[in-house]
Amino acid sequence: MSIDTYSPVGVSIGRVRDATAVFQAIRVFERLKEIGLLKREPSGDDIQRMAALLYRSREDITNYERYEKHFMPGVMSFLQKRNYIRVSELETLAALKIFEVFSERISVRQNGWRIFAGYGAQGEYQWSKNRI
Repeated sequence: MSIDTYSPVGVSIGRVRDATAVFQAIRVFERLKEIGLLKREPSGDDIQRMAALLYRSREDITNYERYEKHFMPGVMSFLQKRNYIRVSELETLAALKIFEVFSERISVRQNGWRIFAGYGAQGEYQWSKNRI
């Protein structure tokens, strides 16, 4: 006769945030570079600042029918004030290429932490009687 038991316990911790706006901010800088209008490489802080601006733009999307006219000037102003572009160099085609970033169908980009906990139990009992 034997009895075996096994009881695993596990915990993992993590934080999750929607990083879609960070992805979009990076894409804006990539588009500017593609069309030759990016004057310098973006810093990590400026990518975060642009992402914060894009997170706030979601309010415009829910509050206005034509949200583009409310948040695009903010994006362009940010790019000009941080010395990434000169608005006088921005052509209509370039503006449209930048705006395409916000129309792209992308899945939500999650980043961060999650918490998981679990417990399991398994037991086994064996009994045998020898009959000779």
